[in-house]
Amino acid sequence: MIQKVFDKSLESEEFINLFENDAPYQEQLDAKLLITYELVEEKIEKFRNRHREEEEIMLKETLKNFTTMLQERENSNKGFPDTPAMRTALFGQLAFRYEQGIQDVYKRVSEEIIA
Repeated sequence: MIQKVFDKSLESEEFINLFENDAPYQEQLDAKLLITYELVEEKIEKFRNRHREEEEIMLKETLKNFTTMLQERENSNKGFPDTPAMRTALFGQLAFRYEQGIQDVYKRVSEEIIA
């Protein structure tokens, strides 16, 4: 995420202006680095908050959809075997759906923050 923010910042006029003066004065460089650090930290905080919000929404929706699907299948199959293997299979399916969803959330939020 930090790399993406930095790469996108290179397109920003404000970011480039921070480094316009090439005077080899260390204190000035420290000030530029501090401002850059603060800009990146701000973006990371926005990412963290948006990601958390979107993850919560996605997780609730995933659980709701998964539960609905299980109830429908339970009715059509006349139940599920109550075995460790079935519990593992169901958990594996839920974990897979979560992983797919969280990847989409990460991509969408990253693009939103970087834009």
